Amino acid sequence: MKPMKTILFTAIALCATTMELAGAESRARQTQARITTLEQRAQQLSEAARNTKGGPQQELILRRARLRSMIERLQNGEHVDPQEIDSLLAR
Repeated sequence: MKPMKTILFTAIALCATTMELAGAESRARQTQARITTLEQRAQQLSEAARNTKGGPQQELILRRARLRSMIERLQNGEHVDPQEIDSLLAR
């Protein structure tokens, strides 16, 4: 009976590991999609800042810097609040 328990335990462990890997892969794809979206928005802000002067230009540059900081945090595997992402993309 012990070999059966060992086999069962091993099968359960393998299933759990497979499910965990699939979840990690899905999270990695979501993170990469967010990074791509943020990079596109940062590029849009750069272009808009080139065509703007004064205070509004500085605001665009500051928002771009915040986006780039957020991109770096995501690339480093740090947690970024989804509301923070939404607030920067919504403006």
